[in-house]
Amino acid sequence: MAVERPTHSKIISYAKFVISNARPQDMPRMLYSKISGRPEIFRLRDGTLTRNINGPFFMALPYKKRLADEKNLLYEWEVGGRRIFATDMQIGDLIGEYLAPGEFDRIYGSDYAGATVLDIGGFVGDTALYFLENGAKKVVVYEPVPENMLAIGYNLAPFKGKFEVIGKAAGEADGEITLLSASPPGRFAFGDSKSGKFALHATCSSFSTILGKGKFDMAKVDCEGCEVHLLGVQPSMLSSVPQWIIEVHSRENWQKFEEKFSSAGFSLEKKVNMNSDIAIFHFRRLSK
Repeated sequence: MAVERPTHSKIISYAKFVISNARPQDMPRMLYSKISGRPEIFRLRDGTLTRNINGPFFMALPYKKRLADEKNLLYEWEVGGRRIFATDMQIGDLIGEYLAPGEFDRIYGSDYAGATVLDIGGFVGDTALYFLENGAKKVVVYEPVPENMLAIGYNLAPFKGKFEVIGKAAGEADGEITLLSASPPGRFAFGDSKSGKFALHATCSSFSTILGKGKFDMAKVDCEGCEVHLLGVQPSMLSSVPQWIIEVHSRENWQKFEEKFSSAGFSLEKKVNMNSDIAIFHFRRLSK
């Protein structure tokens, strides 16, 4: 894999991109973001989102980059000795979480040895990869975005036979669903509670259907708002899984999740605040 060494010519190239595509009011901030190395997300004139990832903070990292799938612009990245398959638009999130030393231990740290894990909202397979690297026996991944499913196949390939990828969304009911995003597939997340001009028509399985199809030791849910439908699941279905890790995307629902899982016989083991509106809740079933 050849080493990619960004140069000042990339700054010039980015400036041309900004002039051609950015909204006038964002141009100074986008250029400052690139030069200063502060990663930010910007909305372009056509309504899509873009992220700056090649500022000095990223140039300083010892990284390698190889094109793995030209059609989908999927790259194999090596950062700090770790590898992941993702697009240019996705690698920023991965650098901040999966590829950041100790960050997934802080967010998801638990004992996965021998566990069968349900992963709702698989993205590019980063959490599934973390679970398998930490001893999970099997991971069942639900992910509705085809481009993300492609990346999952690449990322989990070393664990052949220990994962299953289901190309469906999770939600309130079985059937067809429309997910929205501000950017095309392969960039940022789609969700049933999000807005944007890009639509993804997907097949959806209700949480009750999903839980009824297998026996799981742990469930991780990060599906850009669809987690709210867990609040309507029968307590007996929730308690069939001993441990839940749920990213809740609205502060107004934090208390609702604590109350729901408490009523289903769980204790709140840990809460990780990601920002002022998003938190990850670790619930563990009390002994029966």
